[in-house]
Amino acid sequence: MSSEGKHIALIPARGGSKRLPGKNIKLLNGVPLIAYTIASAHKSNKFSEIIVSTDRQEIAEIAMQWGAQVPNLRPDEYATDESSDIEWVLHSIENMIRTPKKELGFISILRP
Repeated sequence: MSSEGKHIALIPARGGSKRLPGKNIKLLNGVPLIAYTIASAHKSNKFSEIIVSTDRQEIAEIAMQWGAQVPNLRPDEYATDESSDIEWVLHSIENMIRTPKKELGFISILRP
């Protein structure tokens, strides 16, 4: 890994899906869907941190069980059907930057 800052995997997982409610925590072969994305990020060995951006505590708990970090829950206003990606991404970045140890190199968005 480069010494030019942290390499962050940022995984969006809002709870309010209209087409498939609860999709991020639905089981596929006994494993929550969000876990597949987290496991892929771990397996890549490209990221110093794997962070899930979610508005739901249940998703946060599952994400943490699978080795992701959830620094805080996403505000409801950034978790609607009309919310743009830039809103939750900026929210996540702002929260990471507040923690001095998190010097960012790059962020990759990995969709579940």
